[in-house]
Amino acid sequence: MVTKTEVKKFYANQYESEFVPEAVIIVLADLDEDKNGVYSRVNEFFFDSPREYLALSEVVKMVQARVAAQIKDLTKIYNIQAE
Repeated sequence: MVTKTEVKKFYANQYESEFVPEAVIIVLADLDEDKNGVYSRVNEFFFDSPREYLALSEVVKMVQARVAAQIKDLTKIYNIQAE
């Protein structure tokens, strides 16, 4: 289990800064958190199962996937030529 605060500290430490990259903040805003940590709504919503709390490595993978998708979208936008 990991909290949003712990994820922010992890990225701040990676950048050797007190600031967290905006992409990380955006991903964290989309995640749910309770007193135990960040969790996925998938099991709870679709399968009526208990909450599945995420590990730091899982949240990092989510951030990486979101950033990769943004890079892909931005590259497409950058390559569009006006006629």
